[in-house]
Amino acid sequence: MGPAAIRREVSTALLRERAQQAYGNTTKKLVSLFQEAKQLSGTGTVDERTAAALNALLEERGALTPGNGGPGGEARRYGFVVS
Repeated sequence: MGPAAIRREVSTALLRERAQQAYGNTTKKLVSLFQEAKQLSGTGTVDERTAAALNALLEERGALTPGNGGPGGEARRYGFVVS
């Protein structure tokens, strides 16, 4: 299976998980890959360090406004917050 076919398969699986509002195996695997790429522990669970790395990436891409939201600026609009 080539890269384009893999992307289609992953996209389809993510859409299914989103429709089910589930944090399924595909999401967990992609979070784990992201963690490994950022030299974090590849658990597949979004912990505080992973949320911070995801938010930094979203800010870098212009998808978030830094410090917008909760007390101390840690919560960001449409960002990841670990509770």
